Amino acid sequence: MHTGRTLAFKGQATVEALTQSVNSMTYSYTVQPFISAKGVLFSPLLIVLQEKDGKFRPVVKKNLFEPENVYVLASNSGKLTSNLVKQWFEEDFLPASNEKTVLLLDSWSGQNEKTFESFSISRKYFKVVGTTVKTIPAGTTGMIQPLDVFFFCGWCRKSLCMKEFFIDYHYCQIYNN
Repeated sequence: MHTGRTLAFKGQATVEALTQSVNSMTYSYTVQPFISAKGVLFSPLLIVLQEKDGKFRPVVKKNLFEPENVYVLASNSGKLTSNLVKQWFEEDFLPASNEKTVLLLDSWSGQNEKTFESFSISRKYFKVVGTTVKTIPAGTTGMIQPLDVFFFCGWCRKSLCMKEFFIDYHYCQIYNN
């Protein structure tokens, strides 16, 4: 397997991994799709990349490919911060949502119901439109969160197959010429 990724459920005592470089295992990023209950993927897809000081350096910004349907942000950790969640909520979620919207949140403190209630715009919006906010219980995300259980599973499988194919294909091209 070429992926270099190791997954485990929360609380697992030991997760073993083999790597050529410890630094290659420390880069972090977040991919947050915006998906309806019917399985429709909305644009844009949110990607948060890990960058020093939470900002893209000029050379990175200059060379960063940003398609119209992808919204790329930076943070120190590659994880969503409360400020980035607010930015996503106001610029992506609100314009795309409508009546009877359910916002299903992780129990992570930077992206939970209390965080959203602290945004003045969300308090008004939830009352006017009738958005219901639900929170996934802590420690169960990997087992019941719809994106983790259904969406990312297929996405990762396709991505892995493509990655394996191109690595193997490239290997064959190099050694067969």
